[in-house]
Amino acid sequence: MNLYRIIQFSLLLSVLVTIIFVAIIDEKYIQAMFYCSIAMIVVIGLWLARATEEFVEYKNEQIRKEYQ
Repeated sequence: MNLYRIIQFSLLLSVLVTIIFVAIIDEKYIQAMFYCSIAMIVVIGLWLARATEEFVEYKNEQIRKEYQ
């Protein structure tokens, strides 16, 4: 489970760095791009967390069926 959290954190951090890098190149959008990247990280993070929970529940259901 910790591996999934590390992967999620790495993906979110790379998105943040990419968007901030683009904002630094075009200085007039730094503030807007920063808030956009924060919002994007929250949305992607919530989606990944939900997907991970669904995957874990699916695997648990498979294990339950296997032992019955």
